[in-house]
Amino acid sequence: AFGIGLLFFTLLVINLDWAVRETSENKESLFKGRSHMRGICVCVVVTWITFPIAWLIGPNGVRAIPGQAEVIVLSCMDLISKLSFSAYVYYVRTSWSNTLLAERRASAMAASSGIEPPPLQHLTSPVTGLPRDHIRSGLGYEGHKEGEEENENNSGVLVLAPGAEVEK
Repeated sequence: AFGIGLLFFTLLVINLDWAVRETSENKESLFKGRSHMRGICVCVVVTWITFPIAWLIGPNGVRAIPGQAEVIVLSCMDLISKLSFSAYVYYVRTSWSNTLLAERRASAMAASSGIEPPPLQHLTSPVTGLPRDHIRSGLGYEGHKEGEEENENNSGVLVLAPGAEVEK
């Protein structure tokens, strides 16, 4: 059972590393980088590594701790891993939403005053670490409506998918 669990944990770590590499175009990995995608994956690995360790030192492994202690450790780590992952995802979502809202408000105020909008607060996505305009153009987003040239006088609508629109 331990070997099978360890095999699947190893596959999980490899897949998380691939996910970080793919979303950052190989600029980051599970072992280096600063994006939130990497942070979320590291959170999973760090909190989940305790499960095989607890099993290994428990009564089914080397018997360094009694069964009751193993149950307590596993229960606490289950709670900690879920709470830390959820809290980190909530933090990323909230901080990124607040950044986008502040940028949108600053652009709207600049537009209503007839002045140049301020520069973006983050030129890269904190989730993936990629440039934000790359995310728009590189993953199938369109910066203009079908049949129109992309220019300064565009409607300001970013087409995400058929029928789904979000303001620029």
